[in-house]
Amino acid sequence: SIDGKDVTGESLNEVVKKLRGKDGTQVTVGLKSADGSTREVTLTRSEIKVKSVYGRMEEGGIGYIRITNFNEETDRDFAATLGKLQGEVLDLRDNPGGLLQSGVNVAKHLVPKGPIVSMTDKSGATETFSSELEKVPFPIAVLVNHGTASAAEIVSGAIQDTGSGKLFGTKTFGK
Repeated sequence: SIDGKDVTGESLNEVVKKLRGKDGTQVTVGLKSADGSTREVTLTRSEIKVKSVYGRMEEGGIGYIRITNFNEETDRDFAATLGKLQGEVLDLRDNPGGLLQSGVNVAKHLVPKGPIVSMTDKSGATETFSSELEKVPFPIAVLVNHGTASAAEIVSGAIQDTGSGKLFGTKTFGK
């Protein structure tokens, strides 16, 4: 239950909507154990910041940057990590994507001047997102797999299409 209202049989999305609320407010969740016993827990809502960029130097001075998803902070964190490591390996494996604009902003650091991705809506209007980068700082190897999707595919595809790097791994999700 959520705040005393039974949510049995509701979809995950419906339950999540009921759990969300203003930062600092409380919600009471009723939990039922496998043995049938129940208990209530009161939670205080707060914003959760999920780190999405991780970087390190590997043997031989090779910079490795992993992006786990594309959220509001990814571009800023990527730029800071890229500046420290001059990453030559970008790991996008099992990255389900996220915010389109975040992916585009990351690509702007890695692909030369020109289009990154175009989107056409139902009415036929096309919007193109482009890079203004004069020169790619270094060639990059991008690791991808079947779990690489959405914004991660946009980034990896732009790198491949512009020749600013090479993709290694298996076929991506195909979103």
